[in-house]
Amino acid sequence: MWLLVPRAGAAESVELRYRFASDQQLAYLVKVRQQVRLSSDLVAEAARTSTINSEAEMLQRVLAIRDGRARLQISLGSFRASQATEGLVHELRRVPEMEGIRLVVTRDEHGRVLKTEELGAEGREMRVRQVALAFARAQQLLTLEFPSRTVAAGESWQVERRVEVPLWSGRHLQLVMQGDYTLERLLPCRRQRCARISARVRITLAGRSDLGDIQLLADLQGSGRGRFLFGLDTGNLIRSECQTEIKGRLSAADGDERTATGVNLRIAVNSELVR
Repeated sequence: MWLLVPRAGAAESVELRYRFASDQQLAYLVKVRQQVRLSSDLVAEAARTSTINSEAEMLQRVLAIRDGRARLQISLGSFRASQATEGLVHELRRVPEMEGIRLVVTRDEHGRVLKTEELGAEGREMRVRQVALAFARAQQLLTLEFPSRTVAAGESWQVERRVEVPLWSGRHLQLVMQGDYTLERLLPCRRQRCARISARVRITLAGRSDLGDIQLLADLQGSGRGRFLFGLDTGNLIRSECQTEIKGRLSAADGDERTATGVNLRIAVNSELVR
C-alpha cells in the first residue's frame, strides 16, 4: 500500500511513501495485451505476428513488516487468456494451471524491490514456469519507486532499474529501464483525494551470452509510457495503465554460421483495484 502524506503548510507537496498494514489484503484486475512480430533474415515470408490477451486477478497480502520493509505475497487468482496468430483466434478461456502461481516480494518504504521469491510453479510444465518467471520480473519492473524528498504537482524524479533476464542455459542478459516520473496533479476520485502520476521510460536489452558453442547477441531498444492513480486517504494504488514497445534483433552465431531474428514487441498492461 502506498501512502502519500501531505506536508503541513504545503498543500501541493506530498511524500510518496510505501506503508503497510499487518495482514492487509488487496485484489486487482489485471489485463495484458502482448503483440509480438518475429522476422527472419533468411526467409522474409516467415514473419509472423502473434497476439495474446490475458485477464487475471492479482492478490496481494502483507505477510510481515520489519524496519520499514514488508514481505508481500503476490499471487494469481482466476486466469483467462486468448491467442491469435495470423488471423487464427483461440477464444478467451480459463487457464487453471496458471492459477496459484505466487511470489513473495520484499519492498522498502520507497517501493524498491529488494528481493523476489518465486513460489507455486515447482513441478509444473515449462510454459507455466516461464509465466511465473515473467511475473516475477514484471513485479521488479512495474513497481513504482518513489524519491525520499517531497514532491509537488508538476515535479519529476528519475529511477533506473537493472533486471537479469534468464536464458534456458542458466545464463542471463541484463535489461536496463530508465524512467522519468511526474506528479501531474491532485484530484478527487472514489470519494477521496487522489494523485495522478505519469511516466516515460526507456528500455535497453543488449549484450552477449555463450550457450555452449553458440553465442547469442541481443540488441533491443524500447520506450514506454504510463499513468498511475493513487488514493491519498487510503494510500492504495487505484489504477495503472502502461504501454511499451521494444524493437531490435537477436542474433545467434555458431562458428561461421550466423542467423538473426527481428523482434517487434508491444505490451499494454492495465490494472485496477477491485477490492
